[in-house]
Amino acid sequence: MRKIRTIKDKDTIISEMLESVLVCVNKLKEGLEMLSDQHSKLQEENRTQEKIKNRQEVTLIHGVSGLAKHLGCGKNKAQNILNSNILQEEGIAYRVGNRWIINSNSLDGLLAENPEILKCNCVA
Repeated sequence: MRKIRTIKDKDTIISEMLESVLVCVNKLKEGLEMLSDQHSKLQEENRTQEKIKNRQEVTLIHGVSGLAKHLGCGKNKAQNILNSNILQEEGIAYRVGNRWIINSNSLDGLLAENPEILKCNCVA
């Protein structure tokens, strides 16, 4: 028995090849999208790790006495500074119960940028 070969016309062959190419392109597109997602996740992880590396250790000052010691001035002057509400408005000093908590890093930054804010001529 003789096998019969079917000869496809040129248009059918081209159509089948284009379908195969389209399948390959779609697979490549999916792969690229997956790689792009993974790259974005890695970049976000790297940014987070960089933020952690750059994070400063926060040092807290407790109470009026601690502020006076940190600034190198008397307790009355330290109390006057707290009463002025400058540190509270800047988010540097907080009242917890009847005790003051002051972020020394932020306080030092504020003093470096604006030494005249506190008008404390006894600041070290």
